[in-house]
Amino acid sequence: MSNNSPLQKVEFLNVLNQLAPREYVNFTKCFPFDNDKEQEAVSHLQRCVDDCVQQNPHLAGTIVSIPRTPQQDVLARTLVDPTGEHSRVIIDARWPSSFFTSGGNRVALNYGELRASGFSPGLFFDDVFAPMGDPAAAALAAGDDGESDSSSVPILLPRVVFIPGGLLLGVFMHHAMADGVVATALIDDLAARSRGVKRESLPRKGYLPKSQYLPLGQLSAALEQHRCDLHETQGLSSEETVTEILPEWTTITNATAFSNTAKINFSIKNSLPVNQSPRVGKIFHVSKARIEELRETLAQSANKPASKPPSTFVTLMALVWSYVAKARMRAVGVADWSALHERGKNKTSNTADDSNEGDMAAQSCVVAAWHPSIKGRGRGFSQETLDAIDDFCGNMAICPIATLPTTQLLWQAADSSPTQTDKGAHAQKEALAAIAAPLTQLINSLDADFIRQRPALLETLPDVGALAMNYDFEAPQNVFFNSHRYLAGADTEWDIPGLILDDNDDGDGTAAPEVAVAGGVASPRSSARAGRPGGRVPSW
Repeated sequence: MSNNSPLQKVEFLNVLNQLAPREYVNFTKCFPFDNDKEQEAVSHLQRCVDDCVQQNPHLAGTIVSIPRTPQQDVLARTLVDPTGEHSRVIIDARWPSSFFTSGGNRVALNYGELRASGFSPGLFFDDVFAPMGDPAAAALAAGDDGESDSSSVPILLPRVVFIPGGLLLGVFMHHAMADGVVATALIDDLAARSRGVKRESLPRKGYLPKSQYLPLGQLSAALEQHRCDLHETQGLSSEETVTEILPEWTTITNATAFSNTAKINFSIKNSLPVNQSPRVGKIFHVSKARIEELRETLAQSANKPASKPPSTFVTLMALVWSYVAKARMRAVGVADWSALHERGKNKTSNTADDSNEGDMAAQSCVVAAWHPSIKGRGRGFSQETLDAIDDFCGNMAICPIATLPTTQLLWQAADSSPTQTDKGAHAQKEALAAIAAPLTQLINSLDADFIRQRPALLETLPDVGALAMNYDFEAPQNVFFNSHRYLAGADTEWDIPGLILDDNDDGDGTAAPEVAVAGGVASPRSSARAGRPGGRVPSW
């Protein structure tokens, strides 16, 4: 950073938060708008952001990469004066009107056209929605001399763009400092301030980290002891690497703490680009009664005399994984789709074909929400286990992964027909039960040892920024799951000069583009609140 930097001091991030150096949480709100009020809207939003930052100064800094050794960089948060010009929080109205991407081409849309598309998330996949990669963000990271400093990026980055008849408000939060819960609290706070409602500081307990952080090599005593005993308790030799011990991890070659260009070599090259898919971001509604019926069926189909029904979430995961994997594989034309599909049909028609030879592995992972899972499930974890992650607040990059033969998914999702035998239908139910079992194990794997072991292993790495999940997001047979009580920001009320508040409008769209990549979000259905703009969950 430049010698004239506003940097006052830095606080090192917890080793867990080091895992999210390349990502932002991004929510984009789309409003009908009177374009004659653009300047008033910008001024109003800027005041809201300034008030929020002054009351929550931890949002005003940046994330920086600091070399600790020639082989090791660590992340830290800068502390700056939130009342000064270097808060690194801006309202940027300079985006061009033709920044939407459709079919690989830039297009210009007015609000009516955007609404008619259902606020399709596929339109929002572009560099301008990734602040790490665009010129405006590079300017934010520049020193006083105007030279770009790629080692510093903002924690909070609100941005606005006007299109004919519309206002798009993007709120970006760096994942090393915020998870979805924190981002949701921030959006609710900004919306309240837009209405003139005075808010207290954002909650810290359980959502934001403590004021002190643990740099690499300074774990708590509980983790330190666990690290010393790790190889002995696991029966592992000291020569084994972290990725050999934990197959859900891999390393990114030549990745640096802020490398947004590092790519993983995906195994499936013909996946349909997300910004060209008309079905990106679709929401499916499944009735509670149907889920309860299916849970009981799965319990009866399991190969145990008194099996407990799988949870509602696991049941939904099993259904989505099997049917979505089948549809995606067929859509992108996987080379051996026909053979796999035929084997799936043979299974459900009770034709002998038990071979998995040459089968592709199908992966599913679920975001392990550490704080809610540990502190909310009453699993009786010890205090030292809770202390091990008390500073964690950012991206949950350590996700358990389940792996199955792809044909096992297709057995359950094989097309039913009027001529299907009872044995075939029973086999289909058993196949779904067989999918639900490892998913249940996946969720239950988040135990005390998981919590203690992962941070301790991270301590052995020279650069945690080079760590990534060993999971192919583009492979059509893989599905990534997340769970939310509601879509963040979809039920907030905003009051910005120029907004057209029409009770007959279908509301604004909430686009969270990264969720749509080979993923699924489980969310209970939410109904609109009368007279509240954006109160309805959009139907994309």
